[in-house]
Amino acid sequence: MKSAFVTGSTGFLGKALVPRLLEEGFQVTCLARNPDPSLFHKSVKWSVGDLNQSEETLASLLQNHTHVFHLAGLIGYKKKLLNEMFRVNVLGTEKLLKASIKKNVEVFFYISSVAAIGAGRIKSEVLNEESSYNISNESMGYFDTKHLAEDRLKQIGAINSIKTLLINPSTIYGPGDTLKSSRSIQVKVAKGAFPFYPPGGVNVVHIDDIIDGIMVILNKGKKNQRYIFANQNLLIKELFEKIAYYSGQPAPKYPLKSWQLKALGQFGDLLDFIGVNSSLSSENAKVSCFYHWFDNNKAQTELGIKFRSSELAIEESVKWLLKNKS
Repeated sequence: MKSAFVTGSTGFLGKALVPRLLEEGFQVTCLARNPDPSLFHKSVKWSVGDLNQSEETLASLLQNHTHVFHLAGLIGYKKKLLNEMFRVNVLGTEKLLKASIKKNVEVFFYISSVAAIGAGRIKSEVLNEESSYNISNESMGYFDTKHLAEDRLKQIGAINSIKTLLINPSTIYGPGDTLKSSRSIQVKVAKGAFPFYPPGGVNVVHIDDIIDGIMVILNKGKKNQRYIFANQNLLIKELFEKIAYYSGQPAPKYPLKSWQLKALGQFGDLLDFIGVNSSLSSENAKVSCFYHWFDNNKAQTELGIKFRSSELAIEESVKWLLKNKS
């Protein structure tokens, strides 16, 4: 019997993955600090905890599991979060992998992010699985820790028999994604309450493509190989226009220049320094100016993936928001 241990099950992607694992015949155990048995079928088991637990404790939870699906991670764009992101994203991944090896888990599937690959500074810079990490000098804590976590996964996987698999999703859209805290600006755009747009670019992929892709990689994926799951490369201006179109609101029409975002980011850093909570930061400003553009050719040619349109992903995201708004 296949048995899956899932971290990050209560997040947007986890809520879609667990039901699919059940359909595929897995017995599923979810790790969570605050288990919610109402989320999934009653057959799903819950383990209380997180990635800050010791390797020994994690190993005890993995007894009799054949697969680990590691989705959990900490996303942050402030310097004060760097140490915690390192503990969760890097050390947590390493501990969970070593615990899996101790318990003879067959497959360790790391659901990573394109952030681990880097980002472009110009529109012509489109990254793929072989691209060198190009932003190590930018002090981007989330990007750096995801990249380092992948490096450690590959190093440990290379000298052990466990099958280590990787998927690097771009920005995932679909029904329910607007519940994520990282989508607050997009929600404002959908409500016609955000008139600005930054200069950068983003890649949008449908959540169903990620779930399908995880299943395909399980069967066809090669050990320690990255597989980028991405689709359409869009300017953020274009993304906001599509969100506004499907929500029936006017599109943001005022461009934010890079220097303006930089100034706002520095102001946010100052507020943070004096103890005033703010969503602004220099790291956030950089993210909005980068071109997060990626090539999905490897997933198409090696795995035979046919991607749903990014337009559909955005449309379904907005329609869900409009239907479920308070």
